Amino acid sequence: MRRLETDYRFITKDDGVTIPVQYDAFKLALTKEFAIIQGPPGTGKTYVGLKIVETLLYNLYEVPHREKLQSSKYQL
Repeated sequence: MRRLETDYRFITKDDGVTIPVQYDAFKLALTKEFAIIQGPPGTGKTYVGLKIVETLLYNLYEVPHREKLQSSKYQL
């Protein structure tokens, strides 16, 4: 899967990552080829990982279809 560019604006329904350190990990994982997210229990590693996957899937499946529909002359 192609990684997102560093200046790419992440398109999510609601990324929900509000803690600055978690957002840094979220952004790093989406913009670098390889990222390690580590920390003690309860720091949100699993949550951030799920948000990363959700963002990738959202951009892969929902965004292209939405743009295609918006550019269509047959809009609802």
